[in-house]
Amino acid sequence: MPTATVPDPDASSVASASAAAPDAVAGSIEAELERLFIRQAGGIPIVLVTFFPILVFVARKEVPYPQLGLWMALIAITLVARWLLSRRFAAREFDAGGLRARARVLAAIWAASGLVAGAATIFWFPMLDVFERSIFSVAYFAWYATVVVVALVSPAFAFAFGACVLGPLAIAWVMHGGEGGAMVSIVCLLMLVFVRAAAGGAHRAMHEAIRLKLSQAELTRRLERHSEDIEAAMRAKSQFLAAASHDLRQPVTSMNLLLSALNASRDERAMRSVAAKLEAPLQALEEILS
Repeated sequence: MPTATVPDPDASSVASASAAAPDAVAGSIEAELERLFIRQAGGIPIVLVTFFPILVFVARKEVPYPQLGLWMALIAITLVARWLLSRRFAAREFDAGGLRARARVLAAIWAASGLVAGAATIFWFPMLDVFERSIFSVAYFAWYATVVVVALVSPAFAFAFGACVLGPLAIAWVMHGGEGGAMVSIVCLLMLVFVRAAAGGAHRAMHEAIRLKLSQAELTRRLERHSEDIEAAMRAKSQFLAAASHDLRQPVTSMNLLLSALNASRDERAMRSVAAKLEAPLQALEEILS
């Protein structure tokens, strides 16, 4: 006789799945943020592309061409390298450690481009007039503003990049800007602090949104598996009832036939013989029901 065990689904199983979901997604939040960072690292800042020819045009008369050419080449190399590596990394799957390592590589290249750009102001500001220095400052502020989006994913990196770009700019203004240079350098430092503070709050909000998204996805997967278990149990129950119906039908049919023969018989000996044959299907029915 086939048997089947049907699980009893209730709210406690769903509650346990809900409680386990945060543990399952805890390590996925940082990985999701790093994937976002890798994708965003592939963008070429439009502001830099726009200002780059202007900066070259402004500095071409005062800055020696070898220095200007080297500066342009280094920035172009870092931008292209970051773009190529970002596309390559985004097209492949990595574990948490691999994502972290590749995000750091892109962050280092990104910071290197900012450092190359920022360091140039320290050497070139003595050659430039106030107007030309202002053009460089506006371009660098605008470039840093484009990284604010990345700050939502990684505030620490955005601050480090800002320090690479605006830090040397602030030093250059203090060294060569005269009385107004100190004020410009203070503005640079305040911008770093304010952006870091604002990005920190936005980053926490994004972190929480991703956590909720991943928790809901994990809970949905658990509920789907739970539904599949219920469906399997219902199929097992149906198979059990079909087999039980078949096994029960056989002794009942035999008893019906014997009772019909018993009713049709007029001979006492024949009636006793038929009654004796009823014992076998009755025992079979008792075994099925026990």
